Amino acid sequence: MNIKTITVTVLALLLFAFWIVPQDVVAQSTNAGISILQITPAEASGPVGTNVNVQGTIYTSNGYYQVLLNRQVVANGKAEGYYVNANFTVPGLPAKMYPLILRDVAINMNSTGQFFTVSTGYTITSSSVNIQEGASVTIVTSITGAHSGTLLCENRSCSPKLSNNLLKNNYVECSR
Repeated sequence: MNIKTITVTVLALLLFAFWIVPQDVVAQSTNAGISILQITPAEASGPVGTNVNVQGTIYTSNGYYQVLLNRQVVANGKAEGYYVNANFTVPGLPAKMYPLILRDVAINMNSTGQFFTVSTGYTITSSSVNIQEGASVTIVTSITGAHSGTLLCENRSCSPKLSNNLLKNNYVECSR
């Protein structure tokens, strides 16, 4: 056989092989451009109930995506081209750092290297806005992100620190 014929045949076979290799096989050899580009809040941290925005890219144009926090799907949708803009609310999880993942559903590939830290959060409300001297008031504290079984508070008797009959620096001293 002629050397030119062999060379052309080998080149044609190589080109044909690259042409018929499924795209998802090529995509699985890397992260295929699946990445989280921006997380808001910028510090990638917040208590349960925080609104979070994730922007990124996936491999599949106009494909479906999922956003996962601690392997739990917290957002999903369809990309605009390759671009993802997703919002979610931090679910009830204990305070700690969790992997934050963007998944291209069509090729079942994930982004890597991003984390979101769930922090301990709290809210304090009172039973009344108008309080008179000597009156009792009920204060309700809601704590999120705590580890199960952790003692966070107990019954306490509290008295405000007053200066000229005004609450000083919003400070309340509590004793057992």
